[in-house]
Amino acid sequence: MTIPFPGLMLNRGIVKFGDFVFNIRIGTLSVFSVITFISFVVLVAQTYDLQKRYSLPSDPHLEVHYSADLQKKASRWRSERNWWISALTFTIYWMLLRFHAMKKKLLKAQHED
Repeated sequence: MTIPFPGLMLNRGIVKFGDFVFNIRIGTLSVFSVITFISFVVLVAQTYDLQKRYSLPSDPHLEVHYSADLQKKASRWRSERNWWISALTFTIYWMLLRFHAMKKKLLKAQHED
């Protein structure tokens, strides 16, 4: 979306395709806005889950048993992984929406000149 393509026609084509994809609607909401909102909700849920896992008190007897300690670490690792995935997903979708809006403004300014 932000690559400066040499031809104005190619830029217009990319922006028109982006408009088509971003403006697919379910009722009154665009699909892309719904996806961005859902990814934000998932990020909030994963943040809450991760915070809850780190705030639990550690049981000293649990560390004696290797398999129980490994299970606890694996569960925490999965929560951290899911948080990073949801954070990056939300960031990518949000950035794509913003870059598309900036590209449209730039193309409109170039067309007016």
